Amino acid sequence: MSFSEKDLNSFFRYALSLTHNDESAYDLVSHGVEKVLARPFVLNKKAYAKTCMRNKFFDEYKRQKEMVEYIDDTGLAYLEETHINKDLVANLLSKLNPDERELLYLWAVEDYTIVEISKLKGMPKGTVNSQIFRIKKRLKNLKGELSHE
Repeated sequence: MSFSEKDLNSFFRYALSLTHNDESAYDLVSHGVEKVLARPFVLNKKAYAKTCMRNKFFDEYKRQKEMVEYIDDTGLAYLEETHINKDLVANLLSKLNPDERELLYLWAVEDYTIVEISKLKGMPKGTVNSQIFRIKKRLKNLKGELSHE
């Protein structure tokens, strides 16, 4: 299955109408095409791709809006003072086993919900919730130990 150049241009124009940004539009097109290719059983592939692009855009829009509200609530000065030490993060992640890193990645980076992770991993949601809680607590303790060294 492939899309014609005309289809891809149509997708890009649609994405650009949503984002008003070339790079973000390319990302949306990529996302939409990827979703279609992952589901070969979809009948109307063009409509499905555009729906995926639209959903992704509004998910990101909501996330950015929540971040702006968070910044407004906490103050921009606080955000500017926040700095992530890459070496510290790498050191902390090296202390976790692969299962813990995967769980943390799904939850913190991919933004999966506890229910989604439990379905994906085939685990009860209470187990996933408690594991994430323990990982966060362990990382907090490790960060405190590493900061005092």
